[in-house]
Formats: sequence, C-alpha cells, structure tokens
Amino acid sequence: MPKPYGLIHYFDGMAHKLGDDKWTADDDEEIRYAVYTTLVQGARGVMFWLLSKSEQEAFEQAEKIAEEVETMAPYLLTSHPSVFDSPNEVYLTSTSQSGTTNVDFLVRIHPDDSDKALVIITNDSAEEEFGIYLHFPSSWQIGSVQGIDPNYGWSYVLNDNVLGIGVGKWWGRAFILTKEE
Repeated sequence: MPKPYGLIHYFDGMAHKLGDDKWTADDDEEIRYAVYTTLVQGARGVMFWLLSKSEQEAFEQAEKIAEEVETMAPYLLTSHPSVFDSPNEVYLTSTSQSGTTNVDFLVRIHPDDSDKALVIITNDSAEEEFGIYLHFPSSWQIGSVQGIDPNYGWSYVLNDNVLGIGVGKWWGRAFILTKEE
C-alpha cells in the first residue's frame, strides 16, 4: 500500500485593506471554500501564513476553519480505503441544467473506525447547484449525517442511501457520515 503523502496549502494575508483605512478579512464561506477545495484536490492540511493576532477578526476566522480541518485530519492523513476505490461506488448526480461539472467531492473512511466517513463537497462555480446528490454503495448504508461542526446546522437530505444537498456558488461543506449498524 502506498504511503500517504503530504500537501499543504498556504494562506497568505487573510486580511486586506478596504477603502482608505479599514482592514477586513474574507468571510468564513470564502475561506472555507478555499480550504475545502484545496483538500478535495489532494492537500492533507492547510497553514495560515503571515496571520497576526493583531488582525483579530481574520485570526478568529482562520482559527474556526483550522478547527474544522483538525476534525478532518484523521480522515485526510490516511491512504484512500479500498471500500471506495472504484469511481462508480460513490458518485454525484444533479437536478440542475449545469449538472455536476463544477462540483467536486472527496470521501475518506476513518482509519480507526470503518463505520465513519468524511465527505467534503465543493462548488467551483459562480452558479448555485440546488440539487446535488451523492450516491453511496449498498454495502455502505448511511445511518447518520453530521456537519463537520454541529454548530452550523448545514442542511442535507438523506434518502435511500443518497445524501442530497444544495450547493451555493464558490462554496464548500463537509459532513461526517456514520454507517448503519
């Protein structure tokens, strides 16, 4: 089995000047989108570089997203499990006209608990996708779904082992799925 590789995305300067004298940070969704897209494309972690605690708003936003990534770390730092090796085992469908062209996802099984999986979904487009469906194999029946941070209350629909979500423009979401016993 190949060893996991490390890829890190650096975020430089999370605050920027707005107008003549005010500094502001990008909103949480923009930071989350950038981080989650990086993870879906193969990064195993992120680093917020040149970020000072003096930029309190930016520091708090980076800290929040970094905590989300920390929750994902056990899933990201392992080799892809054989249960989802086949590209046809987990796949996307859409109800929109643009389909799934701009939507990407990653599924990883927890290294110590094969009944838990991480799902990260991103939309690399300025178009909202109102109905994205992630289909799982019958051998891995989903029993429960939880947002990576339960305080957000991200919405989803689970029906017949299909996870359905609406995907906003330039957007990312992550869920922990638990296999039905």
